Amino acid sequence: MKIYIDSDFKCHVEAAEDSREVETSFFEDKCPALIEAYRFIPLGEKWTREDGVVFCGEMISPWNDLTGPLAAQAEYERKLIENMRQALEIMEVTV
Repeated sequence: MKIYIDSDFKCHVEAAEDSREVETSFFEDKCPALIEAYRFIPLGEKWTREDGVVFCGEMISPWNDLTGPLAAQAEYERKLIENMRQALEIMEVTV
């Protein structure tokens, strides 16, 4: 899946002037709020934290509190399941 990372390796779902496109399968089936709560350092790249600690990619980690984004993900999944149920009903498939 395509995501966009800024100069601080924070993830975004839409391109911006200071971002670049990267591919990763980690964020497949994740809602935008959850994706944007993460930092993604591609393989072979490095990010230096404010205190001087260096992190080497590939690395994926939250940079923000996940409470809200995890709630958004739960709602995203609930809607996805509901849409699947509706599609099955339209096709007259019973589960």
